[in-house]
Amino acid sequence: MTVEDDGTGMDRRTLVKVQDPFFTSKNFKKVGLGIPLLKATAQSCRGNFRISSRVGHGTKVRARLQKSHVDCPPLGDLRETLLSLLVGFDRINIRFAYQSEKGEFALASEEIRGQVGDLHFSHPEIQRFLKGYIHEGLARVLVPLA
Repeated sequence: MTVEDDGTGMDRRTLVKVQDPFFTSKNFKKVGLGIPLLKATAQSCRGNFRISSRVGHGTKVRARLQKSHVDCPPLGDLRETLLSLLVGFDRINIRFAYQSEKGEFALASEEIRGQVGDLHFSHPEIQRFLKGYIHEGLARVLVPLA
């Protein structure tokens, strides 16, 4: 999994601190568990974790997990999660790709936005299209766990 943004980025000191569960940059929270939990999960599942950032250029987080490892948590409903992200963050550009031995499914919200024009992704017809497109695309490439 890779999550990358083109935001403000972090300096070296902050980059180290974000991996501490008792650090957060948000004033309304006392802890920041997302990155530390992702790192711990990746490492406990014979995977790896990397985070890099440049001030003024953004941040990139990459985690690899061995899906067959006994400690790997369930992936959850990837189809509904992706649909929720697209609808809930309609104006953020999201690129998604899933690869397996069965092939690859990829989508880019920028391309979809170019096809639907001014309609919001929450519009019933667009949401119906997205749901069908995601479900069909992932059905081709998802490999059921034994």
